[in-house]
Formats: sequence, C-alpha cells, structure tokens
Amino acid sequence: MMSKIHIIGGPGSGKTYLARQLSTWLNSPCHDLDDIFWNNSADSYGTRNPIGVREKWLQEVLEQPKWILEGVYCQWVQPAFRDADLIVILRPSVIRRDWRILRRFVKRKLGLIRSKREPFRQFFALLRYNHGYDSRSLHHALELLQEQHDKLIHCSSADEALQRIKTRSQQFAAGDR
Repeated sequence: MMSKIHIIGGPGSGKTYLARQLSTWLNSPCHDLDDIFWNNSADSYGTRNPIGVREKWLQEVLEQPKWILEGVYCQWVQPAFRDADLIVILRPSVIRRDWRILRRFVKRKLGLIRSKREPFRQFFALLRYNHGYDSRSLHHALELLQEQHDKLIHCSSADEALQRIKTRSQQFAAGDR
C-alpha cells in the first residue's frame, strides 16, 4: 500500500483537492507545503519562513509513517521526493489553472475561503507564474525527478490521478493474496 504520496503541479492544478481526497480515502494526514514555506503568522502577505524552519518542519512530516504532501515546490523538498512511494504530477491545461486561480482569488476576496487576502498584484504575479510554470518550474522539477522516474504518474486532472491511484492500490492488494 502507498503510505507516502507527494503531489506536485502548478497553481490551480488540483493539488489540494487531490490531497484531501486521498487523505480521506487512505486515512492519512495531508500537508500543504505552502504552510511550511510561507510564514502564515507574519503581519504581511508573502513572508517566507527561513530555510532552516522549512527543513525542520518538512523533516517532521517525513518522519511520520504516513503522509500526503502537496505543493508546487521542488528544490527544497527533494528529501520528500526520495521518501515518497508515489509522486503525482498534475498537468491540467493552463486555461483550467487560470480559471481556478481566478475563482480562488475571488472567493478569498469575498471571505468565502479563510486565508490571508492576497493583494491584486500577487494575483497577477501568480497568473504570470502559472503561464511559465510548464516550461520553467515543471521542466526543472522533472529534471530533479529523473532518479525517481519509477514513482511518477502524470495526470491531467485530480480525478484521473485518484482513479489511477485506486486502481494501482487494488492491483497491489490483489497481488498480495
């Protein structure tokens, strides 16, 4: 059974949705890497935690017997890639991601989602980042993940990933009998 799953993908790719679905199905804690990377108790939006703090918190998660990690990060989370049983790469279209980013931004502005309210300039910066994600950030992540190629599954949606993981789990369980 897969007990350690790492989900990566661009902004608005469905990482959080997939992590929550898997967390419920596998009865495993899920962790948003944004909560480790960003200082959510800072007075201003966009304050990073120091690298030492991030590494310590990440190590605490990795020491757990089961975990699901989700985030866009690749450089400082390499120990998680190494320890994962499965790495899911979510790759929906950039237009779908843009729509989800916009929808989430509006919900935050309206107070429908509990989080810090990002300023408009951050919203536009996130859209710009999203449009370069596949060619820059994802390309870099795939280079870093070459040694982990046997753990990777590429999916165009969180629902596809969930179905593939469930199928894989059933095949694994059938092989144990």
